Amino acid sequence: MEKKVKKEKRNSVAIWLVMTDGLMKGKVPLQRRSDKEPTFAYICQPTWNGWVEDGETLMDAVKREATEELGEEFANSVDFNSLELFDQREFNYKDDKAVCNSYRGRLSIRQIDLISMHDFSEPEFVFIGLEDIANIKPFDKEINAKEQLTLFKDQYEALLKLFQ
Repeated sequence: MEKKVKKEKRNSVAIWLVMTDGLMKGKVPLQRRSDKEPTFAYICQPTWNGWVEDGETLMDAVKREATEELGEEFANSVDFNSLELFDQREFNYKDDKAVCNSYRGRLSIRQIDLISMHDFSEPEFVFIGLEDIANIKPFDKEINAKEQLTLFKDQYEALLKLFQ
């Protein structure tokens, strides 16, 4: 049985799915925050991600965030047991340290059709492959995220590891 997350450090989950078929086979769909997002508009993020709430396990948070960000129909199609934890990376959040727990998995075109993006995301994914890595930058206050594909530094480093 998975242990509940201790409150020593704040934890987040990041789920990176790789397309298994279709024209985007081998690419990773990233969510891009919309201008409705009150903080960090236009920053790209994994297929879905979010904070682990008090009393949740990492997998509880993975499942809840899938439903919140991409819809119940999509979440019901996911084989959560097939997700693999591939990276745990510390990052600064406000005045504290936090840990991003990155999982990888697979996504089919059939599942893409089940997705209902949440309001704080642009309506379509940004699909990226290994050939696109050079065009993505880690977040920096000087970068215009509307014009430049940008990820938070911990997520950028996890993406690099995903494509190794």
